[in-house]
Amino acid sequence: MQKSKLKQQASGYYHHSPISCWILGITSGVLIAAVLGFDLLIPFIAFLTIPFLVIPIYFSATIQHVMLKTDAQITVTSSFRTFILYFKRDFFGTFSIIFNGLKSVILFLILESTISMVASYLLLVINPNFQASVESLQQLIYSYEFTYEDVINQLNANNYLLLNFAAICFIPSLFISLIFFIYNVSRYSMMVYYKMQMRRTDSRFAKLVYQFSLRGRRMEMVRNYLSLQWPLYVLLVLGFAGGSVGGYFLYHDLLKMSAMGLVGGALLAAFFLPFYFSNQQAFYDMYAGLYNQVTREVTASIIGNLQSDIEFSEQEKERLEETLSDVDGPLNDEEGEDNKKDPGGS
Repeated sequence: MQKSKLKQQASGYYHHSPISCWILGITSGVLIAAVLGFDLLIPFIAFLTIPFLVIPIYFSATIQHVMLKTDAQITVTSSFRTFILYFKRDFFGTFSIIFNGLKSVILFLILESTISMVASYLLLVINPNFQASVESLQQLIYSYEFTYEDVINQLNANNYLLLNFAAICFIPSLFISLIFFIYNVSRYSMMVYYKMQMRRTDSRFAKLVYQFSLRGRRMEMVRNYLSLQWPLYVLLVLGFAGGSVGGYFLYHDLLKMSAMGLVGGALLAAFFLPFYFSNQQAFYDMYAGLYNQVTREVTASIIGNLQSDIEFSEQEKERLEETLSDVDGPLNDEEGEDNKKDPGGS
């Protein structure tokens, strides 16, 4: 019943402006794919393009989809304004990019180390040329007199033996960690909706409310989230795999393989984005009452502590008290009242 109600609400958001949803979703997906494609020209540039271009594009699309509820038109001007809005103080840091990025890097290192140990052991047993190839690559690197082309040639020697080994270790580890990163960013985007409702709330307070809201409901929220958004991750995996295989045959270059995988994943995922943003909105609405309730509890607790703490100014206390007045409005309308009665959806 809970999931059925959630899907019904998501469908209602989509059918309110289906053409605009497709324009917004496909355009965002193609733009993200194009930005990720720069990694084909400049290796590792994704470390800059993802936080400073891809995430703001995603943020802009999220804001504009909310605007569709008011029958607003999607224009180049509105896209640019919402893109820039991400870098303003009210929203910058909403997705905890550094924190989520570090978690993904740690996951990548663990996965790659584990796969490398298993794969190297098997190859040492199966292929007698493997150890000699590894030693040749080590000698090349330790000589400090090599070019990128020299490394590629060494990887491609012996019927691409080392390239295949590197691809087996690197590509799955990279894409699993990226999917983990995408999942976390997608979940943290709930704070975008929250901050649009609570306009006086800063990012730190929004994160605090979000974390408190997960207590006792984490698995329920994960199940409800995945019941809506699972096609996104299927398309990402298929796109990553297809792009990487294409990159393998086109370039025989590990970095270009991963870049092609990024582009392929973004392009395939673009076909689900028209539904994805409607699902996100419905998922937030399902728990809006819970977020409002937690906001009141956390704010009341903080204000109580502040009353005995002379280090905080009266202006800061007033700002927290104003947050409570922000909550009253949404809870008094019809939608808010339903969420208050049943924040989990029954």
